[in-house]
Amino acid sequence: MRNDQDMIGRRFGKLIVISREPSDPGGRRRWLCRCDCGGVCTATTGNLNSGRTTNCGCRKSPDLTGMVFGRLTVLGRSDRRGSRGRRTTPQWECRCECGAITYKATDSLKSPHLSMCAACAAAYAASGARAAAGFVEGTQLSKIRDMTPGKANTSGYRGVYHVKRHDYWRAEIRF
Repeated sequence: MRNDQDMIGRRFGKLIVISREPSDPGGRRRWLCRCDCGGVCTATTGNLNSGRTTNCGCRKSPDLTGMVFGRLTVLGRSDRRGSRGRRTTPQWECRCECGAITYKATDSLKSPHLSMCAACAAAYAASGARAAAGFVEGTQLSKIRDMTPGKANTSGYRGVYHVKRHDYWRAEIRF
C-alpha cells in the first residue's frame, strides 16, 4: 500500500491529488483532487489508479455559458457541486428572468419544469394548481357554472330571493 504522501501531487488524467479525505464507509481511501478546469472532486485510490476517474465531471457536459434554458441564462460554471445520492455533480451559475441567481446541474437545466429559480418555480406551481382548479383571471368558473337555483328558491333565479321580514326581493352574487 502506498504512503499518503506518494499520492499527493500525482496527476491522473486531468486531476491532480491535493490532499487526503476521510475514508468512505467501505473503508476506501479518498482523495481531494483539483481538475485542470478548476473544479474539485473526491475520488478513491482505486478509481484513480484504474483510470475510472480522470476528471471532475467537466468532460461529461459541454460548456453551456451563454445558453438559455427555459427562464435561465447560464453565466458560467460555478465552484459549487450538488449531491445526487452518493455522488456530486458540477453546477452552473444561472440568472433567472426575474434577476435571481441560482445554481443548477446540467440535467436540471435541460428539464423544462426545473429551468427557473425557486421563487419562479413556486409561482409557476401555484398558477398551475389554480388553473387545474378551474380558476380563470381570479375566478373559479366551476363554482359559477351551475346556475340552476336551489330547491328552496322561489324566484326561479340563482342569487335572487325574497326577504319576507321586510317584504322585498334581494339579488346577491357571492363567491
